Amino acid sequence: MQEEEYPFELEYLRQPSNKAVPPRVSALGLFLDRDGLMRTRGRIQNSGTHPFEVKFPILLGKNHHLTELVIKEAHLNCCHLRTNSTLAKLRLSGFWIPQGRQSVKKILRTCIICKKVNSLPFKTPSGSQLPKHRVNFICPFQQVGVDFTGHFWVKQNDEDVKMYILLFTCMSLRAVHLELLPDMSTTSFILAFVRFTNQFGVPTHVYSDNAKTFLASGILLSEVFVSDEFKEKFRSTTISHLSIPLYSAWHGGAWERMIKTLKQCLKKLLGRKKACYFEFFTILSDVEKAINDQPLTYIEASEGGLDILTPNHFLQTGYSPRLLISSHGSEEVCPDPPSRAKLLQSLKLRHQYIERFRKIWHNDYLLSLREVDANMVGDRPLKVSVEEIILIKAPNKTRPFWSLGKVLRLINGTDGKVHSACVLRDGCEQVHFLKHLFPLELKATSVPASTEFVEEGGPFFCPTCSVANDGSVPMVCCDTCDNWYHFDCVGVTQQDTLGEWSCPNCSEN
Repeated sequence: MQEEEYPFELEYLRQPSNKAVPPRVSALGLFLDRDGLMRTRGRIQNSGTHPFEVKFPILLGKNHHLTELVIKEAHLNCCHLRTNSTLAKLRLSGFWIPQGRQSVKKILRTCIICKKVNSLPFKTPSGSQLPKHRVNFICPFQQVGVDFTGHFWVKQNDEDVKMYILLFTCMSLRAVHLELLPDMSTTSFILAFVRFTNQFGVPTHVYSDNAKTFLASGILLSEVFVSDEFKEKFRSTTISHLSIPLYSAWHGGAWERMIKTLKQCLKKLLGRKKACYFEFFTILSDVEKAINDQPLTYIEASEGGLDILTPNHFLQTGYSPRLLISSHGSEEVCPDPPSRAKLLQSLKLRHQYIERFRKIWHNDYLLSLREVDANMVGDRPLKVSVEEIILIKAPNKTRPFWSLGKVLRLINGTDGKVHSACVLRDGCEQVHFLKHLFPLELKATSVPASTEFVEEGGPFFCPTCSVANDGSVPMVCCDTCDNWYHFDCVGVTQQDTLGEWSCPNCSEN
C-alpha cells in the first residue's frame, strides 16, 4: 500500500543522499522501521503509557482500499460508535491517516448498520395543499371520513358489555354523525352505514385509516368495502373507498380531531359512571348536537344579521327560526293551511338563507383555512427513487425491529408533489408516507441466472414445486447442495451468457 500511495517518500527514505526532502517527510517526520514500513513521529515520544506502535504509528494512504478495511475493522471493534471513537480506536491500533477525520467520516457513511440506526427520514414537500374534498362543498356528508373509537363499558341486563362508537365526519362541514354498535363486525358496520345513508344520503367518497397496529378498525374497513355483502347492498351506487397511508394519522385529521372532541365530551359527562344502554344512547345524541353546534367562523351576530355559521345550519332545515314556515301577523296557530303564495314565499326565503350560508362558508370559513404555519416558498429536493431499498418505520416497534422494503413507485398528491410511496414489504404492497421511510442508499439489483440446464438424465425432483422432471423442462443445479430446480422456480431465464442465481435451500449464489 505504501509503495502505491507514497513512492517518492519511500525512495527518499531508502536513499536520502543528494535528494530534496519531500514535504510529507518533513511534515510528518517519516522514517523506516526495521521491517521497512514508514512510520510517523509526533510529540509524545516521552510517554511511558503508550507502546511504540502508538507513539510511532504506521502511515496509511487515505484513499487506499486497505485503509478502508482498517477503518471498518476499527469501527466494528468500537461497536459502531461515531467518528471520534473510531478515529481514537484507529490511532490506538498503531495507524495514522492524513486527514483522518474526513477519511473516517467518508467510510462511516457507507456503514449499513449505522444507517439503519442513525439515518433521518425523507423530507416531505413544503407547503402542502388542502385536498379537494376539504375545499369544495356541494351538500353535507357527500364525502365522509369514518373511524371507530375504542370500547366503552355500558350496562345492559345487569352486565357490563363493550360498546363501540362509529363516527361519520363530513369532510367539508366538520359535521359528525354517531352510531353506537355492539361490535366492529362487518354486519354491524353495514347496518350502521345503511342508517346513515337513509338519513343523509349515499356519499360519493368514504375515507378511512388503515393503522393495523393500533385498532382492528383499519383492517375491518378495508375488508368491508370489498365484501360481497357490502357490494350487494350498494350495488347501484358508486361509492369510492380511499384509505390514508399507513401510520399517517395526520392525513385523517378531520375525523381524528372529532374523535378527540367526542371523547372529551363523554369523559366530562360520564366520568367514572357506567350508563345503561338508553342513557348512553341519549348522551351520544346530545354530544352529536353539541359538536354540530360548534361555530365554523368568527363572525359576530349583529342586529338583522345571521347567526354564526355552524354545521347544523346545513343539516337541519328548521334549525334557525327564520327558516320556519309560519303564519305572520298572528300569535296563535292558524287552523287553515297557508296559501300557495305564502308557501312559495317561505320556500324562497329558505333558499335565500341556505345560499347565504353557502356564501358565508366560502367567503369566511374557507378563506380562514388559507393561513398556514409551514413554509410555502421553495421546495425540498426529492431524494427517494424507485427500486431504492429503504427502512420502514413502525410506531409500535423499536428501531432495531423495523423492516426493510423496496420502493415500487412514487405517488403524487393533488399538488403534483410526491408525498407517499408504494413499498414492497414482506411480499405485500403498502402505501407509506415519506416521513416513515428512511434511506439506506441501496439499490435493488436483479440477480442473473445460470444457463446450465438438464437435457438428459433424471428424473430430478424440484424441491420448490416437488415435481419430477425427465429432462423435457430446463433445470439448474446448485453446486453446494446438489439440488435441481426448474427455471421458473428460481427465476432463471434461458440465455446465452453465464450468470448467477440464488439457491432457495442453501441461499448460495
